[in-house]
Amino acid sequence: LLADQDGRKFAAFAAGIHDFGPFLYVAELGLVALFGCHIWIAVRLTLTNTAARPVAYRVRKPVGESSTASRSMFITGSIVLGFIIVHLINFRFAKGLAAPPAEDLAALVKAVLSEPLWAVIYLAGSIAVGVHLSHGFKSVFQSLGVHHLKLNLVFYRLGMALAIVIAMGFAAFPLVGLLIWKGGAQ
Repeated sequence: LLADQDGRKFAAFAAGIHDFGPFLYVAELGLVALFGCHIWIAVRLTLTNTAARPVAYRVRKPVGESSTASRSMFITGSIVLGFIIVHLINFRFAKGLAAPPAEDLAALVKAVLSEPLWAVIYLAGSIAVGVHLSHGFKSVFQSLGVHHLKLNLVFYRLGMALAIVIAMGFAAFPLVGLLIWKGGAQ
């Protein structure tokens, strides 16, 4: 979409996805199930951690490997959830329960992301995804019991690189919307 001014390549990409037919719905349900499992595991882990320390600390200050990202997982996770819901409403369910036709999709994306309010919402979502991933990638290995001094550094660096690349990739669209597509599809 960023390199395709008339939207034909983007429309072909979207049509290719919709050509999966019923398999697309299976994949979407699988993603919903995985997302639900992620939330369930996060809630369970939080409750386990709370049960291990039922009395709150008198003073909350960062200690050890604690980071802003690790302390804000609930907040960034909630923002990501809101981001996903907004994204689905704007693009997947833009015309009722069916996705918009592929040929209209590029114009729809450009129109939505060229609006400053939507662009800021998408930028905030992109940043939240990055912050969430920056801690979550390393944390998942620790939760699975893979905890080694040398590996922790590798997981941390991989997680940071992944978080930056994904956040920047997502953020590119609303930035282009504000700077180039402003005023609707062009």
